[in-house]
Amino acid sequence: MADDLPITDRIQVPAQALRVLYSRSGGPGGQNVNTRATKVQLFLNLSSCGLHPAVQERLCQAHPGKLSAAGEVMIAVSTHRTQDANLSAARNRMAQMIQSVLQPPKKRRKTRPSRGSKERRLKGKAQRSETKKSRGKVDY
Repeated sequence: MADDLPITDRIQVPAQALRVLYSRSGGPGGQNVNTRATKVQLFLNLSSCGLHPAVQERLCQAHPGKLSAAGEVMIAVSTHRTQDANLSAARNRMAQMIQSVLQPPKKRRKTRPSRGSKERRLKGKAQRSETKKSRGKVDY
């Protein structure tokens, strides 16, 4: 795995910032699962990845469970039966995860309810109150 991870057409994570570990997958799979190290753990070192600090911060905030104590983002994939397929899936997931935090979130503008919406809400409450009041006991 000596190639960079493309995020967009202008942004790439250098190969030096990525680290891969292979291990045996759990779960069913017969004899193949006992002999093959097909599970892939892909680590992204945030200090040497070359991403903007604001992007790194959003990445840490959006995925706190994937952050290690060493300052690395970790993705584990064991859905496929081969190392190559799991590595490709892990690289795709990492790229998608970074793409999802590239754009800063939009600032929320405070809004106030309009006068008409307030009046409609109060009118509806008054109607409901009148309906309930008219359900009183009937005197014979």
